[in-house]
Amino acid sequence: MTTVHVSGGGARDRRWLQLLADVFGRPVRVDFTPDIAPRGAALLAAAAAAGVDIASLRRDPVGETLLPGSAAGMYADLYADSLELYPHLSQLSAVPECRPRVPHATTREIERIPKCSKLVRCKSRPQVPPSSG
Repeated sequence: MTTVHVSGGGARDRRWLQLLADVFGRPVRVDFTPDIAPRGAALLAAAAAAGVDIASLRRDPVGETLLPGSAAGMYADLYADSLELYPHLSQLSAVPECRPRVPHATTREIERIPKCSKLVRCKSRPQVPPSSG
């Protein structure tokens, strides 16, 4: 993916668009064409009926393009950190004090979760009672 295309109500907020560009590290192309979703559906139907490639019916968006700003590097670093940490998250539930209270899981099912000696045990925290509903 080289460009993120946006339309609709969210495309009106420039701060949101800049955040998207920074987080994805890609240009964000805004299309202000009214009723873009039904127009796209009509183009797909027309392309199918005429037996032509949808790309031949493509037109340039009416709007602007926002480029990633100075915060893009920070988001890239945070993403890299999350990729490094993600494999260890499943091991947190193996630490008894950190296990979430799962009302539908039996004690036997919870005890089958392997123990992890690599993780620091978290401090005891109050358990959230299951919702009644």
